[in-house]
Amino acid sequence: MENGANIYNVRDFLGHVSVVTTQIYLTSNPEITRKEIESVSKEIISDSTSVYSDNEKEGLLTFLENLTAK
Repeated sequence: MENGANIYNVRDFLGHVSVVTTQIYLTSNPEITRKEIESVSKEIISDSTSVYSDNEKEGLLTFLENLTAK
């Protein structure tokens, strides 16, 4: 769409029944979303390295490693 494609051609290519469904995907640009999340995350998320103890960090790493081992 950004390069001039017709929304109906995009709909057909993606296999959507309705152009409304296609419009949902076209309004969400992942790069714009990523940049916005990065810009606000600095304001709302603290540096977690100073929030959790070494034991809590180790426990989380162990938990995550066990998830991937299964």
